Amino acid sequence: MKIAATARPAHPATGLEEYWTVRAADEALVWDGFCTGPSVLEPAAVEGLCRRLLGISPAELPAASAAGLAPPVSPASPRVFLHSDTPELRGFEGDLDAVRSGRRPLDFTAYKEARSPYLARPGDLAVGRIRPWRDNCVAAGVPMLPVPDLGHYYLSHALLVLAERHLRAPVPAITALIRRFAEAPDTVAALYAFEPEIQIVLLWLRAQAGLDVLRTDANPPDVAAAWNRKDVLHPTVDVALDMPPPADADGPAWLAREAARSGLGQALGAATPVFPGYTIPRAGVERGRFVRQVLRAGELLRARHGLDRGCLKPSEAGDGARITLDVPLADAARLTALAEQAWGNGDAYLLEPHVRYLGSTLGGEPIAATPSAHIRAGALAPGMTLQFTRGTSWKGNIYIDADSAPGVGLDRAVYREARAAVEALTAAFAAAGQGLVTAGYDVGIGRLGGPVWGERVLLGVQDLNVSFTGAECLRAYMDRHADGPCPAASRVVRPAPHATVPVLAKALSALAPTACEADVVAAVPDRWGMIALRGADARDAAERVLNLRDALLDRGLLLPL
Repeated sequence: MKIAATARPAHPATGLEEYWTVRAADEALVWDGFCTGPSVLEPAAVEGLCRRLLGISPAELPAASAAGLAPPVSPASPRVFLHSDTPELRGFEGDLDAVRSGRRPLDFTAYKEARSPYLARPGDLAVGRIRPWRDNCVAAGVPMLPVPDLGHYYLSHALLVLAERHLRAPVPAITALIRRFAEAPDTVAALYAFEPEIQIVLLWLRAQAGLDVLRTDANPPDVAAAWNRKDVLHPTVDVALDMPPPADADGPAWLAREAARSGLGQALGAATPVFPGYTIPRAGVERGRFVRQVLRAGELLRARHGLDRGCLKPSEAGDGARITLDVPLADAARLTALAEQAWGNGDAYLLEPHVRYLGSTLGGEPIAATPSAHIRAGALAPGMTLQFTRGTSWKGNIYIDADSAPGVGLDRAVYREARAAVEALTAAFAAAGQGLVTAGYDVGIGRLGGPVWGERVLLGVQDLNVSFTGAECLRAYMDRHADGPCPAASRVVRPAPHATVPVLAKALSALAPTACEADVVAAVPDRWGMIALRGADARDAAERVLNLRDALLDRGLLLPL
């Protein structure tokens, strides 16, 4: 893939003075309006940087990270925020695909970088590159360390390139970063994810700062590699086909046997509730075999579980990307076309039922019963959150507990069952020596229908996000305003091109009652933003945040999502 940059007047929203042309295959795509450029380091380049900076190969990186990177000494330790999108979630590919197809890109790396200052406490430092990040640092009163590299999509790639440059001539930003860790050895590198590229950066900073270990708030590399994907929830198609039928060859018996043979069941020995489903591996699998495996997975869902509609989802993508809902399992042509497209994305896929989730409607928006629980600083946090969604994409959170859950359409008993499931899963990870520092568990609650499962309500863990989660923005809001759990909600919005953090904050102060304590979590003009506020209870908070969004829309400060 070839990338060229052309100078021009500064873009009004991003401040960039150039746009890029990305030549992929025979296409020339204009990368315009993004906060960063489209440069992405190829694996060979990452390997070369690993060898030059650390003197080891990428194959040696996991052992080096296990020895040189460690969890925080205390939850109160000062932090350096290094948030950005991760290559492992293929955000760049998602944005490039949006450019190619004419859809509005999300600019994944920009919004994850821009919202990080809101998460900071006194004594923390934020590292970033883009104009919205600077605005958010000023609004949050957080000291900032700008990185002079807007060309690379991922912050970790920018830091790798600058680290190598620093070997030849000092780079002031890198010098300041090294000094920060050297002068305060308990400082924690706060990360969005723990991809190999950021591990190289941190190990190099550790050596430059003269530290025995550098602290991070990420899970250990082996834990992250093992669990930060969805394919651990279901057996592969081949494993499922090799299973002898249970004595009672009904849906529940098949599901229990299949769950026990999943990656999760094999590694933890835990009876974690899941929906039916099958994993289709991708690594080293040629296109024809991958397609046949998807078709066989559809046949298994129909034969063992009496299902006629499915959901095809990638194992590694985040924010609901690349999920296809409501696929007719008997339509071989449709499944084949989807499988061929999925094969080209390069990661494993899952075929699961199309679930009819329980839920309610708040402020005119449907809220599905897919609560999430969160590990913070190594412990399961109080309560759970429900998600605002648009299609399959996350658009904010509502904090709930057993008492407030009924107000947003979730029965207390079902809430307690979901909470018990995540508590048991957390205990199983700990018992297996795989204790998590940070994570989010998504649980689905709904009906599968059909002759096997009918109208019974099932509960299933649907995602193990073993890294930073967007719900942390809501929990940070609660920490700021109530020193912990309280009725509150956050909502993703799309700011107008002129709607920076100061502009939105001024509008919120005029629109929101003082008691609601509304905040602008972040704003990337024309791309992504978030607002959050409190309420009398969960329903009230959810309705207030939607009403506030509508008021901002009416004033031209937001655009429709």
